Amino acid sequence: MTKVALLKKHKIEYTNQCDLSDEDIRDEYIKCDIVNFPSEYEGFGMPVIEGQKTGRVVVTSKMEPLIDVSAGAVAYVDPKNVESIRETYLKVIEDDAYRTNLIDLGIENAKRFSVETIAKQYLDLIKI
Repeated sequence: MTKVALLKKHKIEYTNQCDLSDEDIRDEYIKCDIVNFPSEYEGFGMPVIEGQKTGRVVVTSKMEPLIDVSAGAVAYVDPKNVESIRETYLKVIEDDAYRTNLIDLGIENAKRFSVETIAKQYLDLIKI
């Protein structure tokens, strides 16, 4: 059975988009319930920050640099362990307080990466 057939069988909504503008990307984050980002390798982790900025709960890998970028304001998984991902998803879906706390922490964490904050840090760095 194909992956698409399995998704349909289990009534899981799935879309894949490409060539999106910045505004389209923002809209996709807003339309989703959970930002799913169980990466096995990541250079920085922009989807974590983007998801947090739009007030979505983020599920991501418990590895660097995602641990540093997310500041614990996400639900961590082992990206190579399907059961880890499944259990984490169930907790995010079923535990309203847990989900709400992650969203609140994520919104606060995303402020570390605002243009104003980064610009100020850069300017402070180059002052002699």
